[in-house]
Amino acid sequence: MLTRRLFLQSGAAFAAAGKPKQVAIVADSYRALSPAQVLGDHLLAGYPHDGEWLRPNLKVAAMFVARRGEGDLSAERAREFGIAAAASVAEAVKGADGVLVAGAGLLEECVQKMKPGAVFQYGPVAESFDRAKKIAALARRRGIALSAGTATPFAYRLPDTKLDGPAREALVAAYGEGQEFEALDVLQSLVEREVQKARWVEGAEVWTSGAYSKDLLAAALSRSDTPLGLTVEDGRTQNLMAPGLLQSLVAKPKLCAIEYRDGTKASLLMLSGAIRDFTFAVRTSGIRSGQFLRGPEPALTHYSLLVHKIVQMFETGRPARGVEGPLMAGGILQGAFT
Repeated sequence: MLTRRLFLQSGAAFAAAGKPKQVAIVADSYRALSPAQVLGDHLLAGYPHDGEWLRPNLKVAAMFVARRGEGDLSAERAREFGIAAAASVAEAVKGADGVLVAGAGLLEECVQKMKPGAVFQYGPVAESFDRAKKIAALARRRGIALSAGTATPFAYRLPDTKLDGPAREALVAAYGEGQEFEALDVLQSLVEREVQKARWVEGAEVWTSGAYSKDLLAAALSRSDTPLGLTVEDGRTQNLMAPGLLQSLVAKPKLCAIEYRDGTKASLLMLSGAIRDFTFAVRTSGIRSGQFLRGPEPALTHYSLLVHKIVQMFETGRPARGVEGPLMAGGILQGAFT
């Protein structure tokens, strides 16, 4: 809870921290609940972390938004927080120590035009795997710490699951139209290996593909807080692994089966209609499973954990996480490993 005492303490700490780092926000749009708005507002107003309200020692000095119009909040934020409304990416990133990017096709120009510093790209690094690798290489050459990805890999795990050894096989069960990249980002955060081959399967073939381990799926689904179907209708418990139940609940199942260069295997199952959370299971010496705790709208509290990493990145110049996982997740989605 944000009390007056905590607010004053955070302000005193902010004042004692020295000259703030200069930050730019470069976004496709800045509408309510867009990644740019959620992340940007956390940087501007502060965020909860470990029972405290933190105000980062950063100054959002400039903002470039490619698409304004109805619902845009960037002009309001610029007036409220004294932010320069930049007319171009180059203008926004000039002099910035750190850059937050949210939107496709904007990162490369940021890396080209900014001084050595740090940049976080929300989402895939680029719209093609080859382009993403080139941008990552350019960032290294120019002395720019590059990190990318989504909020869910940084979320708390329930239970607080620690793997007792290297992953031999992993599975993520997720949901949501257009959420495939975020789900793959989660999977890569669990496995962290170089992909050799990946294939997508859709429709009824998912259930007969033999491309996922049923014991891992059962362990992952056991961690779901949101089983759908009869549980929603009348509160009764149900076993989602019962014969035919997933097939009846999930109208458009999708499966991604992944093989890694070291022989590790993984699978992603998109199960909209059966669950409404992101769960996982990993085979080490046994099976460890859990759920990535994603806060509901409008709070989206799991974003606070990502913002805290971004703040540390901008302050220290060290990446919030390696860029390799999001690179691989993007490549899988873009068909680079067929």
